[in-house]
Amino acid sequence: MVNANNVPSNDTTVLNSEIGSICQWVRAKPNNDDSYIRLPVNKTVADYRISGLIFKYYDIANFASIPTVENFTDLYPQNKTDLYTGMLGSDGKFNVNASEGYTVENLHFWSGVIDKEITFPVLDSGFYCVYIAPDANKDTDFKLPVHFRNYHGNLDYATYVYYTIVKWIFAILAVTGAAIFKFHKSSDSKGPQKLSSVEAVINTYVLLTFIPFMLWELSDFCTLYAKNNVFLPYEISSNKSVFLLVCFVFITLNEAFQSYATLLYAMGLGVIYYYREVASYKKFPPEMLRLATALLLVDGAIRLSLLGVKDWPGSISFMGASITVPAKLVYLGLTCATFLMSCVWFILSFKFYFDTKKKLSSSIAQDGSKVKVVSAFKKTSLAIWIVPVVCTLIMTVISSLALYFTFRGVSHSNFKFTPRVEILDSYMNMEIGTRVQLIGMLTSGLEPWVATLISIGAVYLIWAKLSDRSTIERKIE
Repeated sequence: MVNANNVPSNDTTVLNSEIGSICQWVRAKPNNDDSYIRLPVNKTVADYRISGLIFKYYDIANFASIPTVENFTDLYPQNKTDLYTGMLGSDGKFNVNASEGYTVENLHFWSGVIDKEITFPVLDSGFYCVYIAPDANKDTDFKLPVHFRNYHGNLDYATYVYYTIVKWIFAILAVTGAAIFKFHKSSDSKGPQKLSSVEAVINTYVLLTFIPFMLWELSDFCTLYAKNNVFLPYEISSNKSVFLLVCFVFITLNEAFQSYATLLYAMGLGVIYYYREVASYKKFPPEMLRLATALLLVDGAIRLSLLGVKDWPGSISFMGASITVPAKLVYLGLTCATFLMSCVWFILSFKFYFDTKKKLSSSIAQDGSKVKVVSAFKKTSLAIWIVPVVCTLIMTVISSLALYFTFRGVSHSNFKFTPRVEILDSYMNMEIGTRVQLIGMLTSGLEPWVATLISIGAVYLIWAKLSDRSTIERKIE
């Protein structure tokens, strides 16, 4: 089993009277001072004179009295007295005597009283742990942040790998976006009479999907960049809060806008209608645009309200103080409203799909070439709705296989630094936990990229093929 306390987290790591240990993988480079573990101490923590220990977890077998992180975590909240027996010396500090047959003389660790800011330099990569031992006989109310700093920044290993991949994806998409923009600009310069079917679809559905998606991912990327290079994990500031809020707004609204683009396409935008009346396209009906836009505004308002209420403590007052509702109940209601809006988007898209298909079918009698348009419209609709589901299933299978081989490939035989089974089990849990987080981060983070880019690519190929056939037929005629 993987202990949740052993799995690195990108959130702020804070120790208190209920949580007394935290472990994380720290990456270091030779001759580089950028990797460290820092305990920023305020006056409250300093006054408590809490004993602390920072050490590389691989070295735990060298200590005679230091328990595994699992044992420490189990006893710390309610049984500090039992935990401290043997673990602490007569001076109240951690007992760092060596186990029989081992030595601690050449180990890199810190043990002492946390009465000032502690900065522990990390010399080589590995799992590092911070244990604390406040007085078991006193009621303590404190928060002690732990800052794990890697040579590459503040992000943990799994998040940094994802962040690096996203940087390369953005570099590729910058070229793709420039090509689309150039294509869009050149199509406009040809004049309204030269608008082809592929140009109409790119200028409508593709752009309405691609631009919000890029804003969403750009917000996610900026958030990761700021957390890695700008803001400290434990920092609380108005600039950080405003920046992260703006990014979360873009991330929250993306799903609503994707549904909006899908509904507009189902209504016939880019197929029968265009933004204005051009060539063989009618102007998009204002009443349809008002309906879709109204749904977008309602869905966006619900999602933003959900974002605001998510971490709201206690209760929320309405109409002054006459009505008070628990925040959790409001959150549940908004969650249900979001689900209902998803159903509304799907039902309306489904309805207008058949309406548009009917209109296209009725026009075949006047123009036989419309048969190919109907076929392209059907294929595109399938691509929009089916490709994301297929991509999710594929990524789930890949994730499951990766997890299977991860659990199968890690055993005691991989770690032979001690014969003590409980320590090998604990270290193995950490190793598996890090790999599980990496697999989860990559599959969940890259899934939207894969689904969106394949969907857009499929839509482009479908309509480009139709445009090529139409061009060839006109040349033959």
